[in-house]
Amino acid sequence: MTSRQARRCGALGAAALGLLTACSSPREHLYSLDNSSSEIPTAVGERATVLVGPVNLPELVDRPQLVVRAGAYDIIINEQERWAAPLKEQLPRLLAAELSRRIADRRFVSASSAAINSPSAHLLIDVSAVDMERASGVRLTAHWVYRPLSPQTPPIEGDAAAHTEVTLGGYVGYVDALRRANVAIADDIATRLVR
Repeated sequence: MTSRQARRCGALGAAALGLLTACSSPREHLYSLDNSSSEIPTAVGERATVLVGPVNLPELVDRPQLVVRAGAYDIIINEQERWAAPLKEQLPRLLAAELSRRIADRRFVSASSAAINSPSAHLLIDVSAVDMERASGVRLTAHWVYRPLSPQTPPIEGDAAAHTEVTLGGYVGYVDALRRANVAIADDIATRLVR
């Protein structure tokens, strides 16, 4: 092979490598609100079961991507920063775990769980706002209804709102702040249910 042919092969190889690099997509990052401490150590038969869900979300955030505000008018839908599971599934699981920790006589279970055994009540959540912004933090607003299945027991309902600061860097900071906001919502609901 002549030096001219070698240069040509080298140029073609570099061009092919450049095309492969250009065609490869950026790496996706997946996030979850769940953590390893979500399990509640209790026997299933000891407490009445409450189904948590469904959870309604605003259309803007009911999507696989993280949605972040950037100032008063800009909204960024981050294609590479995604939820590992839909928020409609993650939020009831997190709320169920947190409420089970706080209310000793009831076991809260996500409505999508396979571990449902003769529920005594439903907890429905309508989330009206989920705003995530670096400077102002995460704001979460919801209306909830606790509806016992017994017709003699009236439902309990209320409004809950939480605001948490974004204290960690990167997108994990938004996820952490949203998790803490949900824990605050669970605190608020638990306070109303144990009166």
